[in-house]
Amino acid sequence: MSFSIELPDGLASEREKQSLEVELVRALRRTRRHSTATTGGVDALLEMSGLDAEHLASAKAKLKHPGVASAATTADVVARQVRVVNSTISTAAVAKILGVTPTTVTRKVESKFLLARRSGARRAFAFPAWQFTDHSALPGWDEVAPALTGVEWRAVEAFVTAPREELDDASVRDWLIAGKDPSVVVSLAESLVRW
Repeated sequence: MSFSIELPDGLASEREKQSLEVELVRALRRTRRHSTATTGGVDALLEMSGLDAEHLASAKAKLKHPGVASAATTADVVARQVRVVNSTISTAAVAKILGVTPTTVTRKVESKFLLARRSGARRAFAFPAWQFTDHSALPGWDEVAPALTGVEWRAVEAFVTAPREELDDASVRDWLIAGKDPSVVVSLAESLVRW
């Protein structure tokens, strides 16, 4: 299966994009779960995936191949992989956003001021995009991120992006972007860690 993932300029190098594409294809071929997705649902998901017309047609044709998991399974994997691809950025992209060197970005990860996980064959850092604005880390993020150390990746994503009653139904991300008190978020994060 061959296709190209479309990402905004500067978020990933061509090599990183190719690595993500390979990981997506491997996940599509090895996953064997069941779900309630229909073939029509898979087609709709692929239409929204960002694949160009040529690669979209190729992906649809390849999904019918018996070596690939069922359409229902494939829908789940495609949805998960597209979300991961679209929500993580490279060290180089973070350096560009922050206006610092890649080495400084790595130090920020080591100091727990930025959240990242290792990804791909080279074990390069992948940064969740939700911890950044277009030109910086979220305001107050250097206070919040250390409080989330050790929390499972998906739990942190839900914590940061979902509306929270404690924050007047704003998400942590929206709360911080609005310039509101990060110590409130730190308290919530500490309770998440204790939970």
